[in-house]
This record gives sequence, structure tokens and C-alpha cells, in this order.
Amino acid sequence: MSTPVLGIVGSGPLGRRLHQVAGRLGVEAHAFHAVDDLTTEGAPEVDVVTVTIAAADPAAILACERRGVAVRPGPATLAMTEDRVAMRRLISATGAPVPPWRQPTDEAELRAALTSWPAVVLKSARAGRYRTGVEFPATPLEGLRSGMASLRDGQQVLVEPLLNLDMELVVAVARRPNGDTVAYPPVRSVQWSGRCREVISPAGIDDAVAQRATAVATALAARLGVMGLIVVELFLSGGELMVNEVTARPHHAAQHAEFAFATSQTENHVRAVLDLPLGATDAVAGSVVMVNVMGNAAGDDPRHHLGEALATDPLAKVELLGEPHRFDRLLGHVVVTATDEMQARRRAWQTVIALRGDLAPVRPMVGGR
Repeated sequence: MSTPVLGIVGSGPLGRRLHQVAGRLGVEAHAFHAVDDLTTEGAPEVDVVTVTIAAADPAAILACERRGVAVRPGPATLAMTEDRVAMRRLISATGAPVPPWRQPTDEAELRAALTSWPAVVLKSARAGRYRTGVEFPATPLEGLRSGMASLRDGQQVLVEPLLNLDMELVVAVARRPNGDTVAYPPVRSVQWSGRCREVISPAGIDDAVAQRATAVATALAARLGVMGLIVVELFLSGGELMVNEVTARPHHAAQHAEFAFATSQTENHVRAVLDLPLGATDAVAGSVVMVNVMGNAAGDDPRHHLGEALATDPLAKVELLGEPHRFDRLLGHVVVTATDEMQARRRAWQTVIALRGDLAPVRPMVGGR
């Protein structure tokens, strides 16, 4: 039987990576800017579609399915992962552990939610194009102003306690339509101001925690009926694991995977959506650290410092996304493989500092938040 023809919706960095992987595997693939483009006259015929962009038109996705095109990981999964409130409801319904949370719908409920815990996190149901939609209000009044602005705009909000985290973990799971599943070893995500700054593999956790994290993520993929790859973000607090969010596509926290594991997460996503045998997920490096390159206040485009950065560490892997510079926008990644974590982190940050033109690195907050 011939391999299905793959349609990739999204022309950004992830879409380009998927196209490269498909080409290397000899899979015929076509890129589309939006889901609507698949149904336009003269569009190439595809058998399977995977979506790499947020806010894809649900009606267009359903139109593809009515034409007999398989959309993977699936319309329901895509819709769930684009709405934090719907996501939290569905994850809770599967029985997976989640942080305490409240979904206020008016001012009175919002006031009550903001004072339910000593400190809170306020989340918009949908993040903006370049915003996380996650806020850490210093006072209930600050949270009230922000939350009410979202509610007046028709945006649902989620309030949960600001947890004292041991660390944040990320587990990627690839699952074929026939149910075959592979999970990647957990990696550690270092957060600062609600943004991922570093990803570290191995995560530096004991085997029991790693096994529990993998079991939670794998069970969640099965209960959600995932077809493709999902990335499960987990909180570890007081030894307890809780699911924070799920992404239904390879995540920016996984771009180091081709250096850390036997099969990249991008490749296993392609294999999974095409219902092909999945690749091994064994770790292949001593320590791999990825540092995200964020826009700085000075407005320096990292492309202007590329030569200096490449000279800083010839073994560092630099990926720039081609995004216009904006403060705190994700502009790229630096990945370093070394024999130990401290050496990898030091070398990665040196290269990032050179790319940003900074005198000193941004220091992530201890504890991950």
C-alpha cells in the first residue's frame, strides 16, 4: 500500500520542519497557509492533514473531513488545546491530576476566585499571537482589572493558585490511529515570567517520578484519542504531579529532541499522523540543553549577531525563526550537547548572550515560575 499524501497547514518553522521530515522519508507532502486552502479549486489532493497553527477554522477542518481527508490529531483535540478552559475541563474529566482551578463568569465570581488562595495565576482561555495569556497579579485588584477586561471581551478566564513548584516537566507522546504509542523521557522546562527559557534533558528527577510522569502523559493521550504527537506540560509540586497544559503538535520545548533522542519528535509526529511505525525514543546524549532566544529590550535582532554567536561555540546548534524582533518574543533556539548539565547550560547561554548582544544573561527565577 502506498504511503498517504500529507497536507501540512502552516508555513512557519514547525510547518517547514514537518515538510523536511516528510521529504527525508520520501513522503509526498504539500504545504498550505490555512485550512481553507485545501478546499480551493486546483489545490493538490491529500489524504491526511496535520495543523501546525493555532486558531484554525473549525468549519474548514470539518469540511476537509467531509471530503474524506483525515485530520490528525483530530478536530476535537485541536479545539481543546486552543482553549485553556475547555482543556482544563476535558483533562479533569479524564481523571488526570490537575491543579485546583476556578472558572469565574462574572465580577462576583472573579473576586471570590482571586481571593481563594494567597497568590494566584490568571489565565485567558486563548493566548494572543505573541502573548502567553498568563498573568501573575500582585494584588486581587490588579487581577480583577485584568480578568474583567477579558470577560468584557467575551474571553473566558481561569484562576488557579500560584503553586510552589519543585520543577516543570514536559513529556511528549506520539500515538498512531491504531493505538500504538511511544513516550519520550521527561525533560525539565525552566520558566521565567510564564515563558519557557530553557529545556534540559535528562530532567534530573528520580526514576519513580519519571515513570509516573510518563504514565500520566501516556494515559492522557489514550483517553483523548490522540492521533499524532501531544506535548504534556506537568507541574511537580511537593512530589505531586499535575497536568498543566497540552499542546497537540510538536512544541517549542521539544526542538532539542533530534539531539537528545533517537527519533525527533517532529519525525514521530509525521509517522504517527500517517499511521507509520513509530521511532525509538531512547536518550542518545549525556546532557542536552536548549535555551530559547527571546527579543531583548534593546531591540537587537539576533541575525545581526549571528557571526559572533557561531564563533562563540562552533558545536552549538543555532536555529533562528526569522520572526521580526519584538521584546520577549521567541526568536530562536540554541542547543548544546555536553557530558554534564552545567557545562551544557554554560555553553548554551554564552551563545545566546552573543546572539542577543547582551552583557549578561536573563536569569530564570528559581523554582520555575
